Amino acid sequence: MGLKMDAQQRRTLAMLLPALTCVSHLLILLSILHVSLSSYAASDGIRIASPYFALYNTFAAAASIAGVIGAARMSPTLVSAYTTFHASTLSFLSLTLLNFFLPLRIDAVLPFIPSLTLDASSMCDELSGAWDEDWLERCYVGVLIVKIGVASVATCMMTAQWWALYTVWNWGVDVRAEEHSHQRRQDPEKAEILVASEPDDKIFL
Repeated sequence: MGLKMDAQQRRTLAMLLPALTCVSHLLILLSILHVSLSSYAASDGIRIASPYFALYNTFAAAASIAGVIGAARMSPTLVSAYTTFHASTLSFLSLTLLNFFLPLRIDAVLPFIPSLTLDASSMCDELSGAWDEDWLERCYVGVLIVKIGVASVATCMMTAQWWALYTVWNWGVDVRAEEHSHQRRQDPEKAEILVASEPDDKIFL
């Protein structure tokens, strides 16, 4: 199956993205195992959450491996499985970031979203001690600048990941379309069955 340059680049991305996510999830998994076996796991919350978090990262790493294999073998089914799983992970992370940086309580509507806050007032009040009001004002401004900077970097990273994931998903769709086109040329009778089974896009217009 001949590949154009653009398609070749997308295939390379389809191999690199799941490889990177696989490494990330494996590192997270190792960190979870290390923390759960160390003295830091004294908290009941950590003990309870660690097995579920470890299991999720195990499945995520497996999905990433499937994505690498799918890109190497040009299997749209494996690529689709990876993009679906990774999209759920990115959705969770995106909602968590929104809940952290925006003045919205998303966790009140979606309880599974972690409740993380960065309260500049309470943080600066704890550090103030005998400092004057000018120091507190500078502390508030400094924390706000840090929060905006972290939010900007996180937004750029999430946007880049969503773009890369969409590119990989779109490449998988193109591979599936090429497979169907190849089957139609090889087997006219099967082509008629495929055409009959495909939904008519005009009904959605």
